[in-house]
Amino acid sequence: LLTSVAAAESASPERVAALRHSVRAARRSEFRRQQREVERRRQEERNQRILQRAQAPPPPPPPKMVGLIIEECTRSECR
Repeated sequence: LLTSVAAAESASPERVAALRHSVRAARRSEFRRQQREVERRRQEERNQRILQRAQAPPPPPPPKMVGLIIEECTRSECR
């Protein structure tokens, strides 16, 4: 569109400049909209992971050393 407008002899330089500005603004706006959408999806995924971790059952406790008692050897053969 811009090329055809710029090539047309009837289009004023002001009109061509205004169209260029408008096209750039539209492209910039679309780019920003897409970036916001990408960021929104990332945030949703992050929130979903946080929610899944919060709802998950707690991890099992570490194994305990039940009944392990270290006794000091006082007999003569332990020395």
